[in-house]
Amino acid sequence: MQIQPPNVVIQAGPSGVAVFPTVGVTLSQLVFWTNKDTKPHFPVPVTPADAFQLPGPIAPGTTSNTQAPGGSAPTLKQGEVFQVKYTCSLQPAATGILEIVNDFFVPNEQISITRNGNVLPPTALITGGKPNYTFQVAYSELPAGVQVTDGGDNGPQVTGSTTLPGTYLLRVTIQDALSNVLTDTFQITIN
Repeated sequence: MQIQPPNVVIQAGPSGVAVFPTVGVTLSQLVFWTNKDTKPHFPVPVTPADAFQLPGPIAPGTTSNTQAPGGSAPTLKQGEVFQVKYTCSLQPAATGILEIVNDFFVPNEQISITRNGNVLPPTALITGGKPNYTFQVAYSELPAGVQVTDGGDNGPQVTGSTTLPGTYLLRVTIQDALSNVLTDTFQITIN
């Protein structure tokens, strides 16, 4: 489940300069700004080619329309973060960053792994999202010697070794650093 859409809360900051927090967004998510400052703000990308363009300033106590900032992101590798830097055209000292990552999902619930001898190549369970990932195995029929491990930027993965080919069920809950959560049951076939 992805939290949709992310909200950038503009706060009054020290010396009268507003604070725009860094917010993480997946490629297909929308984002909006809520102005909790006493002054109007007009977020604009530092690089004009970046993909969001608000129609006008956000008055104090109001919220902007939603924007799709991911359109400007290049093709991202697994675990890679693309930053869209922006400022306030009414208060240029106020700056913020949108951290854009690939959409977080399970690409395949039926996974076939071919052993190299008895060793399984590390096989990722998810695609996208923002590292660091946490996971919890709720149910596993995997044979002894095969487990779910932390794959760093690749997320949790099935690794290990076994002499037992077969089809096994595995249920895992995975969360990324943006609080996106997936719970899925995998059918793992070991050849």
